Amino acid sequence: MFEETGDWPGARPKRPKEDEGAWSVQKGKKERKKQRREAKDNKRKRKMEEEQKQKEKDIDDDDMEEDYKMLKKIRKGRASQAEFDKKIELDALDDEDEED
Repeated sequence: MFEETGDWPGARPKRPKEDEGAWSVQKGKKERKKQRREAKDNKRKRKMEEEQKQKEKDIDDDDMEEDYKMLKKIRKGRASQAEFDKKIELDALDDEDEED
């Protein structure tokens, strides 16, 4: 019978071994601690990325407000077009285009 099937008669079939967790309490604690630490690190990284994006957005908004104020001054005649170009560095951009 063994030669035909490869199993001993009356032997229980082998079940796939399930992950029952740590084999000791200490190992289980270490694993949970590691998982919590990884979760905190991921949360900290996401928070830092969000803060960085917010800082960049704030800087862009501030620049846009300054440009808008300068345009208003130009329309009212308090500032010249040259001052505006200098402020937003258009002259530097024109020079780069001429070089290419």
